[in-house]
Parts: sequence; structure tokens; C-alpha cells
Amino acid sequence: TSRREVANRFWGSMGLIYIFICTLAIFEIRAWTPAGREWVLWFFAVVWAADIGAYIVGKNIGGVKLCPAISPGKTWSGAVGGLAIAIITSLFLSRVFLPEQGVLEMIFLGAITCVASQIGDLLESYFKRVNAVKDSGRLIPGHGGILDRIDGVLLAAPVTFLFVPHLTKAVI
Repeated sequence: TSRREVANRFWGSMGLIYIFICTLAIFEIRAWTPAGREWVLWFFAVVWAADIGAYIVGKNIGGVKLCPAISPGKTWSGAVGGLAIAIITSLFLSRVFLPEQGVLEMIFLGAITCVASQIGDLLESYFKRVNAVKDSGRLIPGHGGILDRIDGVLLAAPVTFLFVPHLTKAVI
């Protein structure tokens, strides 16, 4: 077995463990009482809002590249736009589905979830660059693979799982 094959097996195994831990975090959030379903809805909405907001703002404003060596299309304006949209989404959904939560806590949780999702996105881009892979799969044509759809979710899930119980009345 070549050194490259061993490295591929190692990183493949680490990837599976990473996906498992992140998936487990989502299942644990769903199990929170009360309002596990509402927290899962909040979580996905914040991550997706951050991703969509970053894309729209980054495309329309452009500007200084966030991390050109890893992901040349991402800009600081997109990152800030995604953060703003994530916080707005966090506040809106918390008022609708989680009204017992404090405003400042939900602003912070929206921000930390957004930042974790953006780091997760960059991390997946980094691993694709290191391995000279353009797409992580062909299941969704034109989207860079299934991991491009969930890369933000994967890192944000354990971060959310760890932060929410310490800052809110999420788990009784």
C-alpha cells in the first residue's frame, strides 16, 4: 500500500467520523425538550440564510477576497452580508418559534452559528484544494457535490449543540 493510499484512507475515515459527529449533533438538538423541532428548524434556517445571504451580497457588492487561496469566489462583503442575514433570520424565527429566548442570546447564537457554517464551508473547500478535487461528487450537477450543500451544516451543528444549552432556556 502506498503512502498516498494510506493518507486517503485516513482522511476518508476522518471525514466519515466528522459527518457522523455532525449528524449526531442534529439528532441531539432534535431531542431537546421542549422545542427540539423548533431548534432544528431555527438551525437549518440560520445556516441556509447565511449561505444565501453571503452569496447574494458577495455577488452584488464584491470586494476584497475572504480567502483567495482556498475559495477565490468568497468575499468579505459576502461574509458580512451572510452574518447580517443569519442574525436577522435568527431573531425572526426566535420570535415566531422560540419566544421565550432572549434577543441578545439569539443575536449571538445566530452569529456564532453563521461563523461556524462559513468556516465549515471554507474547510470543505480547503480539503478539495489540497486533494486537487473540483467537486465533492456528481449527485447534484452544477453544485460541486453534496458536500457543498451541507458543508456549513456539518461544522455548525456541533457548535450549535454546544452553545445553545449554555446560553438559552433550550433544554430543561
